[in-house]
Amino acid sequence: MKRWLIGSFMILLVLTTTAGCTLNKLPEYNLRDQKMAVMAAIPPSPKIYSDFWYDTRMDSRNPWRTMLRIGTAVAKYIQVDKAEARLDSALQHVDVPEIMARKTLLSAAESIGYAPVSSVKDADFIMDLRIRQYGIRADSWFGATYLFVEGDVLIYDNQTNKSIWKRGVQVRDRVSRHWFGLGGGAGNIFTATDLAKLSVKDMETGFRNLAEFAGERIARSILDDYQRKRR
Repeated sequence: MKRWLIGSFMILLVLTTTAGCTLNKLPEYNLRDQKMAVMAAIPPSPKIYSDFWYDTRMDSRNPWRTMLRIGTAVAKYIQVDKAEARLDSALQHVDVPEIMARKTLLSAAESIGYAPVSSVKDADFIMDLRIRQYGIRADSWFGATYLFVEGDVLIYDNQTNKSIWKRGVQVRDRVSRHWFGLGGGAGNIFTATDLAKLSVKDMETGFRNLAEFAGERIARSILDDYQRKRR
């Protein structure tokens, strides 16, 4: 049985602030002209998180309804399973952690003024992206679906190995056709029924867009924390 995830009805970036999960010493450092590199850990495989197909309740008063419900549940499961197989194929060609990491590094560099470098060995500071999970969540067959990514981002001094910034990040966006390059307005509801029809190429486009979107939002949070005591 697929797993559930808690829902959201808007684009959401959450920077967790629970004890032990957040650190901001960026204002103590001048990062301008410093060399910054990025690395991204390999995350678990992405998934389609859903439970809506699993409806096999018995109705003793109407066995035909029970049979129909079971048949429908099995048909939905098969479609979700096929969609997840296409998702696996798509992510063979789209490196979500790498795209997120690169987008975060370059976007923050424009505002803060550090110099992005490709070699960790040559960097003064390291940005470390750790994705815990990402994928597609669908609450119901005809309801909205969401792209999401969750993880942690750290920045540490490469000379002392001391962490100077850490945030837990959750990015969720309600899916619309424009995410997959299919045209249509951003407000159009994209359902699990639509999801089941996506091609591998469509999913590649969607997750590439998600990765860049998430990278931009993380870069914005880094800039906000860096400037917190400089305003």
